[in-house]
Amino acid sequence: MKYFNKLFVFISNPNNTIWFVFALFSIFTLLTIKIYRLPWFDEVFLADVSLNYHKEGLILRYIHNPFELEEELAWGPVYFIINSWVISLFNFGIWQMRIVNLLLGLFVLYLTIKTFQKLNISTNLILWGLLLIITDSELSFSLHSGRMDMVALFFLFLAVYIFFFSTIRSLPKFLFCGILIGLGGLTATRILTLLPLLILFPLSSRNWKEMQNKFLDLIITFIGFISIYSIWIYSKFGGINNYLEYFFTYGSNRPYLGKGSLVNGSFIERFFRNPRYIPIFILFYFSIYLYLRYEFKKTSPIVFFIILLCCSFIGIIGWGYYFLILPFVYIVVLYTYHKIKYVWNTNKYLVISYKWLLIFVFIINVCFLSYHILKIYVTYNDLTNSNTKEIISRKVECGSKVLADYRYYYICKKLNCQFVGLPYNDVSIEEYSPDFIITKELTFSHPDYKYVGDLDYDRWKPASSIGIIDKALNLISNRKKYSTNAFIFEKVK
Repeated sequence: MKYFNKLFVFISNPNNTIWFVFALFSIFTLLTIKIYRLPWFDEVFLADVSLNYHKEGLILRYIHNPFELEEELAWGPVYFIINSWVISLFNFGIWQMRIVNLLLGLFVLYLTIKTFQKLNISTNLILWGLLLIITDSELSFSLHSGRMDMVALFFLFLAVYIFFFSTIRSLPKFLFCGILIGLGGLTATRILTLLPLLILFPLSSRNWKEMQNKFLDLIITFIGFISIYSIWIYSKFGGINNYLEYFFTYGSNRPYLGKGSLVNGSFIERFFRNPRYIPIFILFYFSIYLYLRYEFKKTSPIVFFIILLCCSFIGIIGWGYYFLILPFVYIVVLYTYHKIKYVWNTNKYLVISYKWLLIFVFIINVCFLSYHILKIYVTYNDLTNSNTKEIISRKVECGSKVLADYRYYYICKKLNCQFVGLPYNDVSIEEYSPDFIITKELTFSHPDYKYVGDLDYDRWKPASSIGIIDKALNLISNRKKYSTNAFIFEKVK
């Protein structure tokens, strides 16, 4: 009992409460690292490239075409190098391929809290902001995604944090910031779409001399960025022209990429396809408007136009990657509320309206996070893969060639199988000639393959044996989409 009393005394301090909530969220995130979602296309693609880099020192995409020897250079080597170290230390598996993105994503959350404190936001507001962020389901989704975006965001955010909040103004500091940004770009190139916002930094100056100094700081940072990026460009592409040509032709050579990207559909269509983002983005733009209205009264309207243009650009280019700007969005929102409440001379109705907007966003966040937690609960047996592993191990021979859905990747790799993913790949069945095919398509038919079993251990359960609550949960969670059920076909000898 005395330990609970000590804990209560500890968290009664608002500042301690912030770190207690952060610790609880970190523990929850780590405990759900393997079960938050099934392996999926992007994660498996990057995991396979990481494994190939660990074995051969080359960025190869055997998962799409085992005969392809050309390196995959759309991303830099940073993420794959780090994952290679993880494989060396902890072997290869699902949590090993998610842990780097997750841990550095938690560090991004830590930097967000420290940024709140550096901006002198009140402790109670910081706690409120932390609750807003951790209930945003996009954060948990991104932390468990197995992608490299949180790693890239970590490098960029650390650079921004040092750039703005370090009191030392020196050449090494700004060169180091540029190198960090370069490492972020060499992790995920899309992170560089945030760089135009740094150009706004000198425009916030109060006089010409201050603006000159800030432009000089940016130039030094840019030199650091160029120095590390040039090493990659000239070592792998031979020059800037070859680098640009590679990127302009990349999409046309990879038809399986970009299926859910922003290239498809108008911005308005994509916006309303994800209605849960609407409240936070309305609040975000409203915050920018209020900040400029009260903080930049004598500043040219062109600054407001540039900020809106940059934010729209980020939204259009990175709409499928909202989590890249998630911490910055909440920093702007909380900082504006702090200014409204404690600094600016505003009427009480504006404070109350803004507060209720924050509460509305929080409610939306909680609803969607609850949905994802419910989905984990309903599909837990599928996510743990216990029966699936046993069946595949019994039906599929070790060391065989497998053509399968991406959710079976880690299981097949444990069996030392050569794996090519379905449905996106660059090789036909005849060319690859797999020993086994694992597919969700019941109608699959091929003269060279025979049906040998399935993974659908719940398929023959009578409908009457499923309770009303279970039926409702299955409907809500879209269990069919998140299950590991599939059919196994073996090549006729």
